[in-house]
Amino acid sequence: MKKIRYGIIGCGFFGSVHAQEIVKMKNSELISVYSRSGESAKKLSQIVGCSYDLKLSNLVRRKDIDAIIVTSPNHLHRKPVTLAAKNKKHILCEKPFSTSISDAEEMIKVTKQNKVKLMVGHMMHFYPGMIKIKQIIQSKVLGRPLVAHVERTGWENKMKHVSWKKMQNKSGGHLFHHIHEIDLLSWYMGEVDSVYCAGGNLAHKGRGYGTEDDILLLTLHFKNGTFASMQYGSGFKLGEHFFKINFEKGYIVLDNKKSNFIVVNEKNQSKIIPMFDGKKINLSMKNLFKKTDGGVTFGKPGQAAELFLAKAIRDELKFFNNVLLNKSKISEKKELFGGNSALHAVKISSACLLSKKVKSRVRVNDQKIL
Repeated sequence: MKKIRYGIIGCGFFGSVHAQEIVKMKNSELISVYSRSGESAKKLSQIVGCSYDLKLSNLVRRKDIDAIIVTSPNHLHRKPVTLAAKNKKHILCEKPFSTSISDAEEMIKVTKQNKVKLMVGHMMHFYPGMIKIKQIIQSKVLGRPLVAHVERTGWENKMKHVSWKKMQNKSGGHLFHHIHEIDLLSWYMGEVDSVYCAGGNLAHKGRGYGTEDDILLLTLHFKNGTFASMQYGSGFKLGEHFFKINFEKGYIVLDNKKSNFIVVNEKNQSKIIPMFDGKKINLSMKNLFKKTDGGVTFGKPGQAAELFLAKAIRDELKFFNNVLLNKSKISEKKELFGGNSALHAVKISSACLLSKKVKSRVRVNDQKIL
């Protein structure tokens, strides 16, 4: 039976979760891992029972590896993706695809030139609830979506050790590190034409804090004439994490804190649908949002992931693996392959940062100030 043989680049929490899920899968094998910190690569290799490489160039050149999973910090995706592609390895790159438009465009270009498959890890596309919302939109039972409002907010306290996830130049800040919501809005509402963004760092400056903005307020103008507003940040004592989409004939409210969403039709009939199948897995999501209050999850390498997170990564990996085995079709999740959808999300986040700086609306595709 054929197996897809993997290498992992980045041995932090997410790299560790991917490694632990790969070794459980049928038709796959984890060959080696790499990290800039050779010690973390060695530790992960011992946990999952694979080899490790001390040089990135050695890992991507290995003949016994078919595909590379990139789970390095957000700003360090370009080099491993381009090297993997040039060595004819298929690639699963974690979100955000990139923290710059130029890096994203270069990664797409090199994967196309070398005819390798590229999947971007927007794993929320594998949450059953998120899929059901997309199906409801496509069915047009509620008419077309008109306007949406999204929040991912909370409060973060001073930290003894500040993670790279809180550094603007490494994570890209909330707009990139929490790019899930921007990506999902594009998936649900359509292509974004222009954005306006206001915000700043109002309460998290100095020792014990990072350099990212803690309040970000966004307005999105879609090409189809609809709109959305978004709120991001760690400067909100009243933390929320929801999607609200208003349609011509009803509305949907997705509440991550409750791990469910409610659908209300034009007759005011409502139905509550869980995000995941099973009480335990939904409870795991509720418990995480109680702990994080909308903030960043600071998992440690080797730490077991929450049930819902492990399930989403498992489903994502299985789909990628099946595509490489020709058991699943890219068309089933076409928005996750090739990089174009991920590039659009990167352009939206970049346009928001520019808009905040120049205090004007910015067109997404050409980053033109309006």
